[in-house]
Amino acid sequence: MNQDKYYFKHHFTVREANLLIPQLRNSLELIRKLQEQVLKEYPIVKEIAEGKVSDVGFSDSSEYLHRTNFISREIQKISKSGILIKDLKKGLVDFPHLSEEKEVLLCWELGEEEILFWHEIEAGYAGRQALYLDKD
Repeated sequence: MNQDKYYFKHHFTVREANLLIPQLRNSLELIRKLQEQVLKEYPIVKEIAEGKVSDVGFSDSSEYLHRTNFISREIQKISKSGILIKDLKKGLVDFPHLSEEKEVLLCWELGEEEILFWHEIEAGYAGRQALYLDKD
């Protein structure tokens, strides 16, 4: 396989991707939980993100930074493994995959037990198609 002709460095088989689902599920659920806690405990963060206020400090910034750094590290771990995070709120990720020498994306979302869909790189979520067992 000539790796130069592909956009992604690593390609997952359906089996490899499915084996990662339990840990990925745990990580995404933890990230979502921590993000919700941060937004609840530090409502100023949401206001800053929405552009309602700017350049504001708050008293417990060290704890806030600790939590957000942890969230960032968890996201980086997932990304470094070659998994593409598409939507943290939905828990939507893609796994680069080769199907008949063509790059496509295996698509998984929190709540699904295993990889059930794939899509063309340009098609995105709206272009999801059912995965057939021979698509490994």
